[in-house]
Amino acid sequence: MFKNNSNIFFTKNVNTKMKVNNYEYGFICGAAKFVNFTNSKGESFVANSDGTKFGTIVNNNFVPYRIFTSDVPSDPYNIPLTLEAMEAGAVITFDNKATGPVTYKVNGGEVQTIASGATGTITLENIGDKVEFFGDNKAYATSSYINCSNIYCYKDCYVYGNIMSLVKSEGFENATTLENGYTFASFFRTNEHIKNKSGADLLLPATTLAVSCYNLMFSGCSSLASITCLATNISASDCTTDWLSGVAASGAFTKAAGMTGWTRDASGIPSGWTVQDYNPSGN
Repeated sequence: MFKNNSNIFFTKNVNTKMKVNNYEYGFICGAAKFVNFTNSKGESFVANSDGTKFGTIVNNNFVPYRIFTSDVPSDPYNIPLTLEAMEAGAVITFDNKATGPVTYKVNGGEVQTIASGATGTITLENIGDKVEFFGDNKAYATSSYINCSNIYCYKDCYVYGNIMSLVKSEGFENATTLENGYTFASFFRTNEHIKNKSGADLLLPATTLAVSCYNLMFSGCSSLASITCLATNISASDCTTDWLSGVAASGAFTKAAGMTGWTRDASGIPSGWTVQDYNPSGN
């Protein structure tokens, strides 16, 4: 049991979850002491002794934070491009150089917009908070080095989902065509805070690549260690030039079955990464 006062005690291990609107809510804790806090915004929440928040207080009632485990679909095609906070207070910027807007939702909430030419700043207040991105733009850059859209995280975040949610906001799960060059050139460049989440693929499903479409896309992403890229035609000029330069030294690359055109270097598959064929059944 627990008390709604300044000190909260659990008499035994607690593992309570409930499912609401396809989200799993819950808290997991042991026999320990937990404390109510009030932050600088006047918001009350419940935290472990190390300050990690796992719930909040609303009208003197404990409300557990959402934990995002079971709500992630098993098929990576169906997940929009997503960033998930690994640390509380994760700030993310999206510098939108596309000709049209980008939209996003935090924790499945209301749709918010980043206009063309604007930079959106998103704060994920709690561990496990996530932001999903959508767009209907054919390209997010006009060159490899300048006028490039870029996502940057100021604290560690998981990255996963289907990058095509930025090309086709509705029906992205079936989108496999890149119509313009420089589609995602330098898109995550130098974002050393993006990391892979176990069981949640970062998916690039386009089959035929366009000129410079992935040029420098993940260059300098030193914590990134896994990508699923299903391209079968990478003949376009500079389509993957240095796209994986400076990523983690070891990792895993998932490719289209039968695709033999990849080189083993920063412009193909990093030499220290293992290679496997994509298996949609997961077997």
